[in-house]
Amino acid sequence: MKVRYRTQSGSESTAYLDDGEGDTRTGADKYTDEPLTVRWDGSKWVEIPEEPT
Repeated sequence: MKVRYRTQSGSESTAYLDDGEGDTRTGADKYTDEPLTVRWDGSKWVEIPEEPT
């Protein structure tokens, strides 16, 4: 699914998210193809920091 989201720096971008259930999804930024994780905050998708491995 294609969505607008707020980046960690506070700007907006577009991402393609994997289909799934729940408020947290993974995907990739449309322009940079960088992987990302976003969470639905009730009104918009917001990028969340990647967990260190």
